[in-house]
Amino acid sequence: MHHLRSFSIVFVGLILLVISQTSIQQDLPISREQVNSFGSDTLTNTSSDTIRIRISSVGDIMAHQTQLTAQKQEDGTYNFENNFQYMQALFGSVDIMIGNLETTFAGEEKGYSAYPQFNTPDALAVAIKKSGINLVATANNHTYDNGGKAMLRTLDVLNVNGLESIGTQKSIEEKNYVIREVQGVKIGFASYTYESGKNEEGLKTINGLAVSKAYEPLLNSFDPYEPVADLNKMQEVVRKMRTDSAEFVVFVVHWGKEYMQEPSKSQLEVANALNAAGVDVIFGSHPHVVQPIDFLVNDSTGHVTFVAYSMGNFISNQRYESVKNYNTEDGLFVGVELIKLGNQSPQLHKVFYEPTWVNRYKKSEKYYFEVVPARLASKSLDAYNIFNAATESRVSASNRRTINLVERPLSSDSEKYFARYLISHKSELVE
Repeated sequence: MHHLRSFSIVFVGLILLVISQTSIQQDLPISREQVNSFGSDTLTNTSSDTIRIRISSVGDIMAHQTQLTAQKQEDGTYNFENNFQYMQALFGSVDIMIGNLETTFAGEEKGYSAYPQFNTPDALAVAIKKSGINLVATANNHTYDNGGKAMLRTLDVLNVNGLESIGTQKSIEEKNYVIREVQGVKIGFASYTYESGKNEEGLKTINGLAVSKAYEPLLNSFDPYEPVADLNKMQEVVRKMRTDSAEFVVFVVHWGKEYMQEPSKSQLEVANALNAAGVDVIFGSHPHVVQPIDFLVNDSTGHVTFVAYSMGNFISNQRYESVKNYNTEDGLFVGVELIKLGNQSPQLHKVFYEPTWVNRYKKSEKYYFEVVPARLASKSLDAYNIFNAATESRVSASNRRTINLVERPLSSDSEKYFARYLISHKSELVE
């Protein structure tokens, strides 16, 4: 593996918002100038044949018991659509929008359940699709919570709702990656999760559950304890994606240690191996808190990989009241803009993000869960159902935590990368 230089970045909230036809989006505190300003000062000396593509992701989509209770309707059905209503404009502003599904759709007959083995109503897939997410990562430590059949049924539910997935497959004949064509540019996507070691029979385990030989080839995973062989396999998948026409490669990786705000040794090792293989972007999840972002630059090839080590929880009931950790309330909508000039290869051009926060409030003895863009919500409280000073303080604190963490340099050598890739709005913060 090549020796790598690691550069962290001062990272900003650069938002392109597309105003939808719904009354919810029309009421959002977003000006037409904000919509049209995305990228207005980011491209210079480009020709009319310049192609710009935006790819974004959010972290863990979870459904704890309090959420299941909240989303159950009077007629016994479930509806999760309100969870994501305030994120639709952001999601609609990008070409590829990725979400990490950290649950299974094992079916009603299995009995709906939350931690430690998740089974969520199929209605969550409907809400995910309506939110604007169009690519779902299914490789994580809860993928096998209800066994192999449930793992495959989850793919069926996503497919029926028009959602493509990465990380698990229905058969060994299927490719374990996806290539999407956007404006004529072919972009490869793959998703992997860490394993929890081998059992006494030598079977790999996911979250302590042994994966049978029949289903093992259908789940992309790596052993963080003895990673060499699996990292070689992941690098080979990158080569296959390139051979199979991928011009730009994105990995979604479930890794790291829960509740730790710094990337682990294993995360760094995997990220460096993917950089050496030529991966362009890595979106990370699993720690349930936001971790720093970084640029990895290969000494031998000069290849640059953007890494978001952990995007935190997108939606969950992990909050201070339940886990005594405010950091679990913080999430990250993060994306990249790539450009393709004429016949040149597509290149990373800009990185943008918005902190997210789950607004949980009670009305008529019923809980409501709504993910809000934290930086925007802290400026326009009423528009996001933030009704009191305590909640205002909480969303503002979450916003500050995320921005201060993400924009904290990990290297003194990174200023040139800040200038090249980023536009900073940190001055908007009131410390």
